[in-house]
Amino acid sequence: MTGYARLFSACFISQAAGGGSNASLGIDQAWMWLSRVLNLRPCPTITAIMLTHILTVCGRDLTSVYGRQAWKLIAFVHSQFLPAIRSVTDENKDGGACEKLALFIDDAVNRQQIEPVDGRISQTFWYT
Repeated sequence: MTGYARLFSACFISQAAGGGSNASLGIDQAWMWLSRVLNLRPCPTITAIMLTHILTVCGRDLTSVYGRQAWKLIAFVHSQFLPAIRSVTDENKDGGACEKLALFIDDAVNRQQIEPVDGRISQTFWYT
């Protein structure tokens, strides 16, 4: 599932060949996905996994495009949504998904930045 989450997130931030815009997915779609997920009741474990990977891959772009609003969304996940995920998740069967999300958010908030994802293809890739 984590592989699908990372691939799905990569589609949000990728550009089409030739540097054109991606017609179906973009950072605005990642923002809409996050807002829709945060308006639902969390599911055990999978919600934490998906949020971790979406924020890890798209977080840098979200904060650069949406700025302060993205940081407010991350603060909301940390203060209100993460406790809701933990309330429906059995910690013995979780596998650390909630803790991984909490550590990622803590690190991002403390440093006020999200590192770019490793392995991102540059715009000049398509011309080589």
